[in-house]
Amino acid sequence: MKVSTNGKTFIKKEEGEILKPYKCPAGIWTISVGCTTYQNGVAVKGTDRSLTQSESDALFSHHLIKVENWLNKHCTWIKTQNQFDALASFIHQYGTGFENKYPNSYKTLKSGNEAEIVKLLETSFVNIVAGSGKKELLPRRKRETALFVKK
Repeated sequence: MKVSTNGKTFIKKEEGEILKPYKCPAGIWTISVGCTTYQNGVAVKGTDRSLTQSESDALFSHHLIKVENWLNKHCTWIKTQNQFDALASFIHQYGTGFENKYPNSYKTLKSGNEAEIVKLLETSFVNIVAGSGKKELLPRRKRETALFVKK
């Protein structure tokens, strides 16, 4: 599967798109649509130049291909485009090394148990924003959950 046009729009709305380097709430240098590295794997730095719109589009597309490949490998149970798009948003934010960073949550995603995955989406990582303890991610997780269960 691939991220749909609606899925791309959803992720762009959730992440925002900024053409110059900025520090995300977790304190990581970011550019484009939540991208922390360039196509060559080099990390974004604060001294990097701004991107053109076409460069940003290409970078976002590059990252989405990695997300798509990850989901197609690890979540073979996905049945609907909305499930795929919702999980693409989730994995785009946490990275394709998700299985190494969050092994218990990864097991839930890989299981295909939709009720447990909904619970994971609704409750997980809502307090992870540079250790701030704020629930900035709760609204996003709710929107991802709503997309995931949408028929």
